[in-house]
Amino acid sequence: MISLLAAAVAMGNAVVMVPSPKYPLPALEFFQVLQSSDLPGGVVSIITGGRDQLTQALANHSVVKAIWYW
Repeated sequence: MISLLAAAVAMGNAVVMVPSPKYPLPALEFFQVLQSSDLPGGVVSIITGGRDQLTQALANHSVVKAIWYW
């Protein structure tokens, strides 16, 4: 996950993480570590909730250019 996130940010992209509803804690803890780093606010965000609803909202948003699942 770290190398994929680093590559996306290095290319100038913002990243929205949508953790698994079954196991959200590792992603939430990783996000807390990122918040204490030197990354500007908003470069990496995390959204929790129903994956289908979040995917629909992201796919239909005018600013979102691509969605990639890992």
